[in-house]
Amino acid sequence: EEAVQAHLMVQVQMQAQGQVQARGLQVQAEVRSAHQAAAAAVAAQEVSAAVAAAARLVPPKKLLRRPGMPECQYFLRTGDCQYGLACKWDHPERPGPTLNSLGFPLRPDQMPCQFYMQTASCKFGTACRFNHPEGVEAAAGLALMLKDASSGI
Repeated sequence: EEAVQAHLMVQVQMQAQGQVQARGLQVQAEVRSAHQAAAAAVAAQEVSAAVAAAARLVPPKKLLRRPGMPECQYFLRTGDCQYGLACKWDHPERPGPTLNSLGFPLRPDQMPCQFYMQTASCKFGTACRFNHPEGVEAAAGLALMLKDASSGI
């Protein structure tokens, strides 16, 4: 009877050890999966940031001059034309806006871009119609640090 109990005890221990090993393999697989997902998210964020930076550096597309035709009003307001080469209106040469050190337009006669004032970035780039004054990046960084500090991060 003691031999049977010892044999049962060994079987129970082996079964428990097998369950522990299986759970360990499952946890390792979950950790690997989480690391891969995090790496993919970081890579996607880096690509997104690189695309946004590249978009600010791409020179504006060249649009056709059509002397004698009225000027494209959308082009005059924004510096861009959604119809591109198919637009029937004139797209006169015009100097682009003066840019700040981050590549955003300086338009002192306009209101400040609220998003730029908070983050020192603007998704509209040179097409934004608001002002992007110099020196905001330091203030935006300080505001973000204060916000993080007040939220307990």
